[in-house]
Order: sequence, then structure tokens, then C-alpha cells
Amino acid sequence: MSLINDICDDGPVLSPRLSRPKGITKRQVERCIHQLSPHWDDEQLEAVVSMFKAHGLL
Repeated sequence: MSLINDICDDGPVLSPRLSRPKGITKRQVERCIHQLSPHWDDEQLEAVVSMFKAHGLL
């Protein structure tokens, strides 16, 4: 056990409202992925796209 376990509650760190960044558009996310995709293999690209979709940013 650690001190953190004694003082912190289990659960999400951020509420759903706070976990979504303000001012980021789907177009910005798509552009970022497009620019970075040459540096990723197919599996990494799929993981990134899945992550953004899971958080409602794609």
C-alpha cells in the first residue's frame, strides 16, 4: 500500500465533460493523423484512429 492509495478514490481522473479538449475539431485531428501517419506502421495507425474514435474526436 502507498500513501496515494489511502487518499485517492478509485475511478476516472477526469469527468467526461473535462476529458474532451475544448476547441479541437475533427478536421484538426484528421490533419494531425494525416501528417503523422507516414511515421507509423498500419497497426499503430489503426490504434491511433481507434483511440480518437473512442473519445469522440473522430
